[in-house]
Amino acid sequence: MGQVGNTLEVFRDRDKLLARALRDGLALVSWRDFPHDAKAHILQEIAEGRAPEWSSAGLFSDTFDPDFSMVLTKGDNTIVGWVVCQFHAGVRRWSFPVGWIDSEYQKRGWLLVAYADGARRLGERFGPHAIAVFESTTGLPMMWRVLEGRFAPHAQVADRILRVDSQL
Repeated sequence: MGQVGNTLEVFRDRDKLLARALRDGLALVSWRDFPHDAKAHILQEIAEGRAPEWSSAGLFSDTFDPDFSMVLTKGDNTIVGWVVCQFHAGVRRWSFPVGWIDSEYQKRGWLLVAYADGARRLGERFGPHAIAVFESTTGLPMMWRVLEGRFAPHAQVADRILRVDSQL
């Protein structure tokens, strides 16, 4: 958890990563602007075993934010991943629970690009002091390593349970 303005240090190469991902066919579309029923698609992916159950985190919450939640697609609107964003009004922060991306696109860094773009969008709308929480899981080991490695020095609060547990 930290200020979105600090993500500039974390995502030093955000613009290059985003440009490369867009050239490779990634499209990031807010849930509000996506032309199809993304929620039904995600539930089908989970039911058919192509996405894990935990990838629906935040999807049914009353704090779901359709403007900052994103659908990750290939250029033809084929959904390859998603990022859910929730707004917690009581503490005035945005939370990105565990996002998910198809394993074929995981190595391309597209989920990281989506998080970086989410931070950019929040910063543009609410300023650099807006607070965001970015989460990952050991179910996406590449994302886990990147977030722990890059965010930990800048985070106001960081979850280190697995790191401590692995040292025992």
